[in-house]
Amino acid sequence: MLIALVAIGTMFALNSCNDDDGVDGVALHSFGPCPVLRGNTIKIIGSDLGKVNKVVFPDNVEVTQFQSQDDGTIVVEVPQEAVPGQIKIVFPGGEIVSKSKITFEEPITVDNVTPTDVKAGDIITVTGDYVYNIATATFADGVVVEAADFVSVTRKELKIEVPKAAVSGKITFSDGVEVPTLIEYETPLNVQSASYLGIDKTAVDRGDVVTIGGTNFQLIEKVVYPGDIADETFSVNAEGTQITTTVPEETCSGVITLHQFSGSTITTDAFTFPTIEVESVVPASKIKAGDKLTVKGKLLDRVRSIHVPGGEVLNAGEGFTVLNSGEIIEFNAPASMVDGKLTFVQNANISVESETLSMMKMGNVFWTGNFVIGNWDNNLEVSKDKDAAVWEAFSGAIKGAGKLTINFHEDTNSTWWQIKPVYRSDWNTALGGLSENIVNMTEGQNSFTINISQADVDMLYDQGWVFRGCYLTIQSMEWESADGPQTIWEGNLVLDGGWGNNTQIEASKFASLKEGSKIYFYYSLDESSTYWQIKPMDGTWTPLSYNYIVDPQYQCIGMETGSSEFALEVTSADVAALQSSGMVISGCYLTVTKVAIKYYGGHSLASSRLVLR
Repeated sequence: MLIALVAIGTMFALNSCNDDDGVDGVALHSFGPCPVLRGNTIKIIGSDLGKVNKVVFPDNVEVTQFQSQDDGTIVVEVPQEAVPGQIKIVFPGGEIVSKSKITFEEPITVDNVTPTDVKAGDIITVTGDYVYNIATATFADGVVVEAADFVSVTRKELKIEVPKAAVSGKITFSDGVEVPTLIEYETPLNVQSASYLGIDKTAVDRGDVVTIGGTNFQLIEKVVYPGDIADETFSVNAEGTQITTTVPEETCSGVITLHQFSGSTITTDAFTFPTIEVESVVPASKIKAGDKLTVKGKLLDRVRSIHVPGGEVLNAGEGFTVLNSGEIIEFNAPASMVDGKLTFVQNANISVESETLSMMKMGNVFWTGNFVIGNWDNNLEVSKDKDAAVWEAFSGAIKGAGKLTINFHEDTNSTWWQIKPVYRSDWNTALGGLSENIVNMTEGQNSFTINISQADVDMLYDQGWVFRGCYLTIQSMEWESADGPQTIWEGNLVLDGGWGNNTQIEASKFASLKEGSKIYFYYSLDESSTYWQIKPMDGTWTPLSYNYIVDPQYQCIGMETGSSEFALEVTSADVAALQSSGMVISGCYLTVTKVAIKYYGGHSLASSRLVLR
């Protein structure tokens, strides 16, 4: 019992307030426990306390009825109205104010939260006890309202405005101390969100005003168009049922995304935005620097810039001309232009590519110039007694039968174009045995090929040739000897690193192929890579014989650094396969521009040096 009394006394001493003050024999030594819960009792310890007739709690809350009283102690119930501060004992002839302050336990209790079906901006009421000790109210998804932002605060009641970012879920209250007490209200709040009903137009253009209908649009923080373009000027009506927004210039077809303060989003119905169209580019092949390119399409007056393969950028108003109310663009091919696609930029989110264009390949070109024929008033004469540079170019390249390709540019101011390639002996006998010595060109055509016989070659070295016509500018001449590789395919096959591109050559092109003949592949290497491969196959996608020899695992042929052509000798099995099903060409990191065949017999495989990867 003694041990228990000592423990109780010690416990009381640790939780009481010491005063040691006295007046006329009445003394206040201590009181406790402290802190204390209102409605519970405290014990005041002193001397001559039987004279005390009143205990006054702060702030001036008087208690005259005691639980018990004797000269050494007073037991008194702490009133609910008491606040932290000094207590006072009153007796006839005097009073004593404590030196220590009484403090209180104030455990938060939350009895009710109303209403629970709310929307942003509504006021919820939190009732309970000591709710003024709530430091934060946390809505679902971590949306916090601090005590400084509460609408009103009393001991029994809080009023809190539902924040715009709030979402449905339980609300949690905290006292905010270092190790906080958390109280989660058991009934979740149902927080209404915005909803979408419709849009007033689904075909829009830049600057158009669009009206979006729905509910609770006061919860919308951002209106974002395709391309992540935000309309910073949108407005919401007072009822929260309409958003008015202006279509930005930099957007594209798609949906409008409405971002709520809560972080969730709503999308509208899809809309269409006017988009440029590119239908054709003329010429599309054998382009030379300075050539006029004509682009046909729709809405081309909205083109902001043209990105030319090779790196040059042509800007509206200075780099190209727009004609026919946006149906035509004209510009001259810059000197830096290479094979590839033109990119037409409408805005930050709309760009359109053309078909793949190819530049003039100089491998077979033996003469270049810009010889304007005019309207039958200028003639390009090739003869020993005429222009020495022209004669030197022709006589140096043409030694026997073959193919002559005339590359030209059409005068776009005309609607018809003609060429007349004839002997100078009579100015009427056509080269190549053409049935008509005047040949009509079609719109957009930029080359014409003639099969030159030995008789034509003899006439070249006798009296020469002449090229006449109208509304053409002859730009270059190409020669392919009959005893050299014969072209069976020309183009611009871009083989990137993904092996996703290929081309097919029809079986009829291999009709004269024989065992031992060589197939020549002409290409340019992608300098961004350190290895390059080509994979020629028959029409059933079976690699040709040589592929298996040089790379048994993947059947790919590696190209050497700096190379531009490769010759592959075919076997009898290859000949049969190609004549039956044609050829498929695939590969990586190079652009194939031409495939040709050198026709002769033989039985040994090609011994070209290869790099295998």
